[in-house]
Amino acid sequence: MKMLSYWLKDANSLDELAYCAKHPYPLLVHNTSSYQLRPVEKIMATIDRAVLSPVRRGRVPSAIDEYEAVPVRAMGGEHTFELTVGCGPECDVRVNDVTVSKIHALMTQDARGFWYVQDVGSTTGTHVNEQDTDPTRPLQSGDKIAFGMVEVTFHLPASHYALVRRLI
Repeated sequence: MKMLSYWLKDANSLDELAYCAKHPYPLLVHNTSSYQLRPVEKIMATIDRAVLSPVRRGRVPSAIDEYEAVPVRAMGGEHTFELTVGCGPECDVRVNDVTVSKIHALMTQDARGFWYVQDVGSTTGTHVNEQDTDPTRPLQSGDKIAFGMVEVTFHLPASHYALVRRLI
């Protein structure tokens, strides 16, 4: 994951159309003020979801650097219609947290450009807007996706352009 400020320079120097052409992939945006990622490498045993609790900070997030994001694209950057999400090094979209399975979910894009997410038997589950995933319901900008305890917000390019511009 990269800090959301990584996209700031382009959001300031390009208009929305040029920005979307340069960054055509959706982003999964994580607010670090609600849950601190717990890296897999630092935990030796499997921890049940109920044991972990969110990290609470006393203030509402306002700084752009309280957000991290990962693009929804294949590891090598090539265009593909099915991506793996998980903490394993071979996953296209890597979410390095102890509550995320090695291969946790699949994100797919259909021929019309709609994105979908589906759990693949993970231990801690995948939810969209606090509901079980529906592989027939396309994701929309602003949808909250939970991979285990890690909640991210799905943003299509125009939406993450607006988000970055709003947070500066």
